[in-house]
Amino acid sequence: MGPPVVIQIAIELKSIWTEHGKARMNRLRDFESFHGYAHHYSPETVAAAFLVVNSADRFWSPLRAKDDITTHGSPKKPARLLAKETVDRFRSIHLRKASTDIPGLEALGVFVVEHDNLAIHPDAADYAALHKPTIAAPSPPNPPVGDPLHYESMIQRICNAYTQRFS
Repeated sequence: MGPPVVIQIAIELKSIWTEHGKARMNRLRDFESFHGYAHHYSPETVAAAFLVVNSADRFWSPLRAKDDITTHGSPKKPARLLAKETVDRFRSIHLRKASTDIPGLEALGVFVVEHDNLAIHPDAADYAALHKPTIAAPSPPNPPVGDPLHYESMIQRICNAYTQRFS
């Protein structure tokens, strides 16, 4: 086994489940670093990123104590608004149109879910009244069809860049 001869498409997958303020800055840095590394390898590499954002009102992390359930949002700023602000923050990443363009990603997709993780809590029965089924969040905060951050737009941008560079 050796290093690949050529990397034509590279996709970074990340998520933000809780602590949106801190996590979104970390993910922005992750994506900036990722495309920098991918394009250092080759300016022709199609570098894309996909982010999943959780906008559930509550979330339990198995990495925390059983009684430590994160509450997203506040009366002034509900969880969906917080998620929309997070999605909008990722609009600052430059999307390249050609390999000669300034640094950035060729494509970026963001998808928002509402997932509380309470169903797998060790004391799930105690939280049954708070638990909600996992759903795709409505638009907004999810980017609508046609938005540059929508999943279909991301896939189309990847295909266009690949076709332009490697066909």
